[in-house]
Amino acid sequence: MKQEDYISGKNQNFDSYVSPISQKHLYGILSVIVIASLAAIFSPNVKNTNDDVAFEDSSHISSNNPIEEIIDPKVSLTDILMGDANNSKNQTKNTELENLDNYDDQLTESLLVDSDNEIDKKIRNLAQEVDKSLSTQSKWFAEDVQKGDTISSIFSDLNIPYSTMIAIADHKDVKEDIANLKPGQQLSFLLDDNNLLIAFVTQINKTEQIRFVREDLNKNEFSVVVEKLGSHLTDQKSKESQIAHINKANENSTVNANDQKEEIPLYKQRGRLVVVNIGKGQAFSTAALASGLTYTEIDQISRLFKGRVQFSKHIQPGDQMRVLFSEAKGEGKIDAIEFKLARLGVISTYRHLDDDKYYDEKGSQSSVTAFLRFPVNGNVRISSHFNPNRRHPVTGQVRPHNGTDFAVRIGTPIIAPADGIVDKATYSHSAGYYIVIRHKGSYSTVYMHLSKLAVKAGQKVKLGEVIARSGNTGLSTGPHLHYELRLNGRPVNAMRVKLPTKEDVTVAQKQRQKFINNVNAFKKDLHNDKLISKLN
Repeated sequence: MKQEDYISGKNQNFDSYVSPISQKHLYGILSVIVIASLAAIFSPNVKNTNDDVAFEDSSHISSNNPIEEIIDPKVSLTDILMGDANNSKNQTKNTELENLDNYDDQLTESLLVDSDNEIDKKIRNLAQEVDKSLSTQSKWFAEDVQKGDTISSIFSDLNIPYSTMIAIADHKDVKEDIANLKPGQQLSFLLDDNNLLIAFVTQINKTEQIRFVREDLNKNEFSVVVEKLGSHLTDQKSKESQIAHINKANENSTVNANDQKEEIPLYKQRGRLVVVNIGKGQAFSTAALASGLTYTEIDQISRLFKGRVQFSKHIQPGDQMRVLFSEAKGEGKIDAIEFKLARLGVISTYRHLDDDKYYDEKGSQSSVTAFLRFPVNGNVRISSHFNPNRRHPVTGQVRPHNGTDFAVRIGTPIIAPADGIVDKATYSHSAGYYIVIRHKGSYSTVYMHLSKLAVKAGQKVKLGEVIARSGNTGLSTGPHLHYELRLNGRPVNAMRVKLPTKEDVTVAQKQRQKFINNVNAFKKDLHNDKLISKLN
């Protein structure tokens, strides 16, 4: 019988033999049986050494039979150690198995990192050399206080260091205001790309709030100010639209020895419309820079299309990008961006003039996506909660559990909780079959111990789409799904943090017609080549 991720310990190959035989022959037969049994128990399992798993089309997944029985050559360590539940168990191995509970669900960051990560870092570093205000690209995240919450539990849910929480909670001037949290009260966290807490805001009454601001990026010291409610959202300068700082390579104008003419930076030669054509062997950032965009603008574009375009895989020669600015000579803010990609088709984003945010043609935000709370449908049971401070029961060492474990049967459909792009769909000895999905903006999700993959790297997925089947592969202590929600690459409590809803990420209904009118005007200008200025 075929059975997925399960090695039966039942001995079905030996029929009992009751015919009368001599004692000599009986000893001989028993010796053979003992030797054969020992060999079967201690012989190594055949294992595929190739860590890459081929894509399995989702059509192979039977909707009528959710538990599809196949034998996986990459069986879990649990199966190897336990065998059949009806057979005798080795106590030593059982002890080892129990100790695995705090050691499963672990993947090195190199196996989880976004494929575009190195590209992003390079562009961001180049942009920061020119625009010092980009040293920390930060974003506000809001959390609503729920019944039973404490300042400690909320900081833990966001995986913010305990020392940072103490620096804020024990601040002598406002200690009592921080301790007295009430259900419904809103807390706001300003986190940079590295999840460093730059600022923290808590409401103290109907009109006022307290804002904590980090004084030094290398120290847990915060200044405190009591201010008007909502002030932190109105006094932040929009870094996305700033092009006041220029690329150093273009900043230092040089003089040609022959004609004594000053070289003009490329970004000063552009028109209101910039067209980027990707040439053979040319990287996206190189082509964009040569067309007159700055590193700051390239960084902004890559952020806007995170979770929609995988720049390391989806950009190829012959692709094109059009960028429309709000003012002549490529000044002002970016009004619209349109990609025409051979692999993905036309993907665009447009600025809503009322809130200065970017949305796709249908009115969904380009940098945020709606999220479901659970990656499985129906009733679910959590077998292990998110716990960044979990300790190993024997060693006492902190061994974080970076996700939420769902006790589900092998073969249960796993769905994408939000739109995104599959960054990884492969196999690891510890996580078994696993998937990493990059969503819009700062979010990514991880799924481990799967039995079957229904997607492949580079594939776009929609909210609710089946991406895999649950299993028991890798270092797993039993059939379950390990699910992680990550913010800027750092795991957070997916069951507790506030998630964006459809209403949060779409243009308000009363502003929709105005937005549509703006989009129609932007579309015309995006394809008006008269707005292009030829670079000298």
